[in-house]
Amino acid sequence: MRLRPGGLLLVLAGILAAQPEPWRFGIVADTQWPDLGDSTNPNLVGAGFIRQIDSIFIARNVEFVVALGDQADYGYPLSEDTRASAAQELYDRGIGFFPLRGNHEAFDFSAGEFLKVYPQTRDGRMNRTPVACRIRIPGFRPPDSVPPTDTFRIGTDFSCPGGAGCGLSYSFRHRDATFVLLDQYTAADGSPIPVSSQLDWISDVLTRRPAGTHAFVMAHEGLIMPDHPDGLLGTDPSQDSASTGRFVSLLAATGTRWFLNGHDHIHSRSLVEAPWDSSARVQDITCASAAYKFHFARTPSNDEVYDIPAFGRARERILAQESAKVGLYVVTVDGDDVEAEHIAADPGSGGADLDRSPDLTGRWTLRETFGYTLGGRDFVEPRGTSLAGRELASPGGLRARILRGGTGDRVDAPDGRPYWRRLSLGWSTDGSGREVFRLGGLALRIGNPSSAPFALAVAWPDGAAGADDPLSGTFGLARADGKGGWTNAVATNSDGVARFHARGLSDSDGLGDWGIDTLAREAWAVVDRDGRFAVVGGLEELPAPSRPVGREALSFRQVGVRLVMPPSFDGERYRIDFRSFDGSWIDRRDGVGPQVPLPEGFRRPAVAELRVGDGPRFRGFVFLP
Repeated sequence: MRLRPGGLLLVLAGILAAQPEPWRFGIVADTQWPDLGDSTNPNLVGAGFIRQIDSIFIARNVEFVVALGDQADYGYPLSEDTRASAAQELYDRGIGFFPLRGNHEAFDFSAGEFLKVYPQTRDGRMNRTPVACRIRIPGFRPPDSVPPTDTFRIGTDFSCPGGAGCGLSYSFRHRDATFVLLDQYTAADGSPIPVSSQLDWISDVLTRRPAGTHAFVMAHEGLIMPDHPDGLLGTDPSQDSASTGRFVSLLAATGTRWFLNGHDHIHSRSLVEAPWDSSARVQDITCASAAYKFHFARTPSNDEVYDIPAFGRARERILAQESAKVGLYVVTVDGDDVEAEHIAADPGSGGADLDRSPDLTGRWTLRETFGYTLGGRDFVEPRGTSLAGRELASPGGLRARILRGGTGDRVDAPDGRPYWRRLSLGWSTDGSGREVFRLGGLALRIGNPSSAPFALAVAWPDGAAGADDPLSGTFGLARADGKGGWTNAVATNSDGVARFHARGLSDSDGLGDWGIDTLAREAWAVVDRDGRFAVVGGLEELPAPSRPVGREALSFRQVGVRLVMPPSFDGERYRIDFRSFDGSWIDRRDGVGPQVPLPEGFRRPAVAELRVGDGPRFRGFVFLP
């Protein structure tokens, strides 16, 4: 359970029992390496990047890792053995490993070796790589010479489509999620196992999963790839439209939001519609690779080249795209909420093939987050769309609404198509029983979480901590800080000055303005970052941020009946407004710093907004004696 530091948490045992603990899993794709005589990356396996990526998974406490195929540049048995041996560092820490094959391992001999070194695809029991298949890899722990005794199990309710594809395609449940991993290549007996032949099994797995749980479907190849024309169900996205339509419709009908894949060595997210039913769609997520090579999005896109002639319309709306980075994914499942973090590093090749796997320490950055909430609402909008009026009520009757703002100006993806925005609204309950509003999909570009400014209002429930004194300056709209705590929503803005108002939103309010509307029982703020929001008491008093003026940040501190600015403002002309918490004006002072006398005769806390010349502003709380 996550507690707000310093907060007092009183919850009923029944509420606690209903809230599952957050947990994580990792995703890595395409770890192949060419035969360059590089001992760091032996036997066509990119062990150099695998080791670095696994260290991140270990640090993030994932419970298992899914590998989305092309684990080696060619699926020789020795290569399959090497990739299985590289997973030992995960097993040693109790982390599971669930692999798939890719088109570089699409052969009967690859299938046979895959089933030998990964018996967990049938029952979830880990750390059983046969001793004869364990390969020594530089930089990794030397392999054991005896069978391990410390096996462990991840997952339950394993199933497969039957026949020769069993264990190549497979499904399992873990905690509150179901996973379906699809193989589309040649089985060990030489027979084909196309995904079109597995649709009945996929339907059975997804439809019989417990209500109110998540589902993730994964394969090596996607529905509409950014570069390769070939995909999950054909040599181009227009092929086998009947199976494609059934697959997309099945995922949409069962509430399966994401279809994750690799193959193209690009980070790309898009919404893909069924060929003959535009109302059925799923998010097609192509994952960045950990390999020696990078691909780039094709122009014109495969959707434009193949789908428009075949179906008379485009089926894909691009959401995010980035090339030439080594990447991984950490997915957090927190009750009804799911959030993926795409973490990547620039290896410095400019997109050219690598001849070595450089040390990426210090280069890893969070490129973007994306997610959804069960029972939430999604809006798919083009850039330039107003979001005012979008709202969602919680199960407990609270309301969150966007008062003002939009999706930002048009920005084109690397393949030339305009980006769309998938706005995600949802409510969930945290470990304390507090209802939390999740708003996602507003970041303007990969690598920067900032959005176009928008105004958000959220209601507070009866008995909310701090609601007995809502104008205290420590009660307001807060954003989850990712560490189990809360911070004032405007404190994470990229710009602006924090200003408090004891009223509703005004047309003149801009980035950094926030307030309490006691009549509507709402806290509101003008912010430029999405996330998880709630109305919270006990917040740290603002201001933060303040603006620098070339010397040091403008600020003040109260000393008796005076406010004192930093010494570097000595001689600067100032103006300061004093207002009560209900917004009524008390007094204005003009003078020369660095000291400001306080007004007399008003013996209550007040808000002071200080401005120096035409430059920065600083807002803080004072007690007027």
